Amino acid sequence: MRIGVLDGYVDEPANFGVPPYLAPQPRYVYGAIREAGAESLYVPIDRYRRDGDARARLKSCDAVVLYASALVPGKYLRGRPIEFDEALLFAKKNPGKVILGGGCAVYGFSQGGGLAPKSRNVLKPYLLGLSTLDTDAYVWDYLHGRFSTQEARSASFEEYGVTPPPTAFVESGGRLLLRMTDAQGEPLQRRRTLTEWERFARAGVACAQEHPDFPHPLIAELETYTGCVRYVNGGCRFCLEPREGKPLFRDEAGIVEEVRGLYALGVRNFRLGGQTCFFCYKTTTLGQGDRPRPNPEAIERLLSGIREAAPNLRVLHIDNANPAILATWPDETREITRSIVRHCTPGNVAAFGLESVDVRVAAANNLNATPEEVRAAVRILNEEGGARGANGMPHVLPGLNFIAGLAGEAADTNDQNLAFLEGIHAEGLQLRRLNLRQLLPITGGLQAVDAKTHRRFLEFKRKVRTEIDTPMLKRMLPAGTVLRDVWLEQRDGNVTFGRQIGSYPLLVGIPYALPLEAFADVVITDHGQRSVTGFHSPFPINSAAEKMFEALPGLGRARAGAAVAGQPYASVEEFCDRLHLETAERERLVPHLTAS
Repeated sequence: MRIGVLDGYVDEPANFGVPPYLAPQPRYVYGAIREAGAESLYVPIDRYRRDGDARARLKSCDAVVLYASALVPGKYLRGRPIEFDEALLFAKKNPGKVILGGGCAVYGFSQGGGLAPKSRNVLKPYLLGLSTLDTDAYVWDYLHGRFSTQEARSASFEEYGVTPPPTAFVESGGRLLLRMTDAQGEPLQRRRTLTEWERFARAGVACAQEHPDFPHPLIAELETYTGCVRYVNGGCRFCLEPREGKPLFRDEAGIVEEVRGLYALGVRNFRLGGQTCFFCYKTTTLGQGDRPRPNPEAIERLLSGIREAAPNLRVLHIDNANPAILATWPDETREITRSIVRHCTPGNVAAFGLESVDVRVAAANNLNATPEEVRAAVRILNEEGGARGANGMPHVLPGLNFIAGLAGEAADTNDQNLAFLEGIHAEGLQLRRLNLRQLLPITGGLQAVDAKTHRRFLEFKRKVRTEIDTPMLKRMLPAGTVLRDVWLEQRDGNVTFGRQIGSYPLLVGIPYALPLEAFADVVITDHGQRSVTGFHSPFPINSAAEKMFEALPGLGRARAGAAVAGQPYASVEEFCDRLHLETAERERLVPHLTAS
């Protein structure tokens, strides 16, 4: 039996899967298929769109799992999540063969922030199945048969994190067995067990080689746990994670083995992104309030274990963090941050879910932290992780998330948010990333964002980008800073665009053509709102065209023409002398020029 996996991409607050990221969930599905003894085929949606052979191979499969979970889609330099019309057409072309899984199977297909998603019910008449919990477990049950041979002792189900409902059992031969299908023979909607989690994760690593970004700039996203430690009080009103119940932590050894398997295949970039708060991994006081004590020892074991399993990795990043945890437990936070600096690669971003500083919004949505706590957490990460690393970026800095359209929002809410950011900037603190988005109304009776709120959001976004982002970026990465290992991935006319591999990388523009799909070091010359401009280093003075010389700071068009006319140069010193470069210009350029 041959089962295909069509990766429609994942883009969720706690999980990335749009290129260059490869999300874990499609890997788990791929692994579950292999574990069940079937042949598995992985095709990402971008390859399906452009590759007729990939379309034919999926068409020949006995069934296809369409995994789509782009719940908060953004703007992408490359890669685009599957859209509703594409998914519907695929289901129509493969009637009775498609299992739809992921967030889109539960909430529908997003049309962007502020807008209600399109219903997945339109696809249901054409589907083989609809998986609304863990799709890997659903597919395993579908392929593995009607009942498991696992005895239904209570201890057997501790690894689920919850007790299975009575309908999940059936008596057979005097034993209670875990039911895998309902009375009609359909697989049950259920969570994977911890044992299955590790089995499917390890078996699914092979699909990484089928990704068009393999080995670079592919980033393998890794999950550390599911759920949110704030499940005890319901968590943020708009968030889905607390609804999963008590968090279920993977063991360090399992995550390390998944990394080891990916690394053995050639993957070199990793991100521990699939969690609501990295600092809460394996907390020892889970359930004792919504601010449990972090576990620095477990995080040190995890990060050091990954470095042992992947000694020559290029990127190791984390993601989300709850600022209330960091502010409540400063000593543990500092210890964890030092582990991050020690074992991870620079450019790390710990994204804080601030959402709003307005107390009315905080109360109406049960937000996780006060503005004072967020400011305290920002200070800690700046102090412990703000130094520049080997690739030119700070080791680890906070990011802040804001959401427009939440309950309690008023006309002055965004003014308060902007004033808070101005205070952060005035204090000299750095924020690596500001994520401004509109509410996606998929849960809790939330409504689509109205026109007035949308207009206020757009004005707030404009002010943040011009008054906060640009000056903060100039201070963080002054002109002359060298960004190492920028992956060149796209050209628009004579401009080459690239990014460092990692979490929320800056867009880097080089105003001349360079070969794509290669690494380059780039010297920053100018700043945008969330991007920088520069020239590549070492810069070849004897082969550079006039357009390339124009990108060097201080040369201008006239001297760029003279530079081309004077080629070749016996040395960099001769180049500087013949162009009459001043001392300051020489100091700025000479380290980055080559005559070879």
